[in-house]
Amino acid sequence: MRALAVGIGNSTIRLAVMEDGEVCSRGICSHAEFRDRGISSQELAGGGELPRLAGVCSVVPEMTPVVTEALHGTGVEDVRHVQPREATWFRSSYRSMDTLGADRFAVALAAKELYGSPCVVIDCGTATTINVVDPDGRYLGGSIGVGVETAFAALHRGTAQLPDLSGSAADAPVIGRDTGECIVSGVLHTHCRALEGMAGDIVKITGPDTRIILTGGNAERLRAAGLRLDAARDDDLLLRGVIFYLLFTA
Repeated sequence: MRALAVGIGNSTIRLAVMEDGEVCSRGICSHAEFRDRGISSQELAGGGELPRLAGVCSVVPEMTPVVTEALHGTGVEDVRHVQPREATWFRSSYRSMDTLGADRFAVALAAKELYGSPCVVIDCGTATTINVVDPDGRYLGGSIGVGVETAFAALHRGTAQLPDLSGSAADAPVIGRDTGECIVSGVLHTHCRALEGMAGDIVKITGPDTRIILTGGNAERLRAAGLRLDAARDDDLLLRGVIFYLLFTA
């Protein structure tokens, strides 16, 4: 199956043309960039035939119709939206599928299908989320925490003098030697230690065979900062989850 997968996140929009599980082309842009220039059929085709089917996983309701209209305008005939509550085939003990984010659903679905059960997905985006699938393949839930860039921005907004280091690629030792290094250390290193502790506690519940998958825009930065987890890295996990959703709801 050749299809387009779209992930509308809080910060960016990611797209990938996939065929038989392989990524043919990919792209990423901000919300503002997408509103300004949209997307062309040539970009969507990825050097091949234009996909007639697209799946959209959105956590930004106001951008969903904008992207959907743009896709229809390029010739994509069938645009389907990831709806966790409609996935009756998805085994879950989550209390309310109506409130489960489409992004969390998609990464958990992809992780289970690609890496097996039990598994834990750590998605390092605007928020840092953890999603857990038990040994029987049932989605349990997880956690939602402040993301790296969100933490930098919050420190600036919530204080009188601390600078805004969001968007900075700076790294820092555990012991910062100036204010900038102290902020970076406080955000990155405490983030890493928190994720290591959470993962360890979850594995005590799900068992020693649990696979851990790391994804999201800040995943590599946390690894570079010293995240000590034996984890697979999959930057396309959410988009792969969109494709699985299309397959299972066909």
